[in-house]
Amino acid sequence: MFKKIIYFALLLAFSVFLVSCNIDTSTKDKTKAHEHSFVYGCDSRNHYYVCECGEEKDYAPHQFIEKIEGNSLIQSCSVCNYEKKAKQLITLVNGIKYVDNNYYIDSEEGLLNFAAIISGSNDEYLRDTFQNTNVRLTRNLDMTNHPWSPITEEISYTYEEQYHKDNYMEGMIFDGAGYSIDNLNITGERSVAFIGITSSSFTIQNLTFNKANISASSGWVGAVIGYSSNNVSLINVKVIDSNIGGENAYKVGGLIGMGQLAFGQLTIIDCSVTNTSFKGEYSISGLIGELTGTTNCTFTNNIVANCNFKVKQGELKSSPFAVWDANYMSLDRQNNLNYFNSGTNCSNNTNKDNNFVYGQ
Repeated sequence: MFKKIIYFALLLAFSVFLVSCNIDTSTKDKTKAHEHSFVYGCDSRNHYYVCECGEEKDYAPHQFIEKIEGNSLIQSCSVCNYEKKAKQLITLVNGIKYVDNNYYIDSEEGLLNFAAIISGSNDEYLRDTFQNTNVRLTRNLDMTNHPWSPITEEISYTYEEQYHKDNYMEGMIFDGAGYSIDNLNITGERSVAFIGITSSSFTIQNLTFNKANISASSGWVGAVIGYSSNNVSLINVKVIDSNIGGENAYKVGGLIGMGQLAFGQLTIIDCSVTNTSFKGEYSISGLIGELTGTTNCTFTNNIVANCNFKVKQGELKSSPFAVWDANYMSLDRQNNLNYFNSGTNCSNNTNKDNNFVYGQ
């Protein structure tokens, strides 16, 4: 009996202890929640935030920028500095190096060699060397002491309206990578531009032509292309502080002299022509001297500003953006302005502070 009393007494004491323990535990401060401290992590494809506890968030693909050191191509992420394994470049000719399907122009001589290969004046390489490739500048180029011969492809027609073309730049992407071609000096009669005449479909992007002097005695004149007859895209191409045209020049544009749309389309996006002087007889415009063949093209977010236009013929022969061939649209300048901001795939084009002088 006495043992039972002792047993129940101990059991009661233990129960009181448990109750007391639970009360004490509930009044103590609970452990604080983990506060994340994120730093950048990365793998071969993405960068992201990672905490020491292992939680990850905000995955995003790398944004690679390229730089060349000697004969090595280094690609590093502009956000997290992750670097791919360097690639060794091969020299094609002086001023041009390549790896895989990418060509890099790192000097004025390289740009001249690029033009010579496509135009056929360099017999060592095929004229289609740059077909379906990416061609990229690696620095600003000053062409002051390097007179330019326009890059030329052949285009011919027959009376049967058959069309012959040599597409030596077909599929090429020429990327200025934010750099400029400065002081491009060109003098000629016809098809006078960086690319004189082309029938290829290609893209030029992220490139500035600064202080170009383009002088012609005849037609198809521009800073970028003289005559285009296929699918050409110009994206973020700028012409600044330049002089384009001549006393007897016609079909003169800041970007392209003549756009023949019967055989292809033009896409002009985020381009600008500013502080540039134009001179000629007729079809003198800020973007494209004259368009013909169809009205199906794309012009968006382009700017023509602070330019001077001297046009020998009347105002129906010029426009801040482009003159349309009379067979497809009235040459009335106001109609052209309206089209470029309300026509198919044409919007947000800005005409600002441009000056037109006629009859001189």
